[in-house]
Amino acid sequence: ARLASGGWDGTIRVWDAATGALLRAIPNGSLVMGVQFSPTDGRTLASAGYSAKQWDVDSGEMIRSIEGRDFAVFSPDGR
Repeated sequence: ARLASGGWDGTIRVWDAATGALLRAIPNGSLVMGVQFSPTDGRTLASAGYSAKQWDVDSGEMIRSIEGRDFAVFSPDGR
């Protein structure tokens, strides 16, 4: 299982929940006020700060960004 965190330093961190080992650091570009894994695949992450962003956790690549939104969550079906 994985755990994600974010903060004022503008970095999303993905951790191994069992060992506490850092698996990936993803530069968000601005503060991170919230993160959430997709409920359907566990490989996609939503983040929020000054924009809502969607990330591929395995590669660290941003999938999309929506400016002017300060919160992001997935719907129950992951879309």
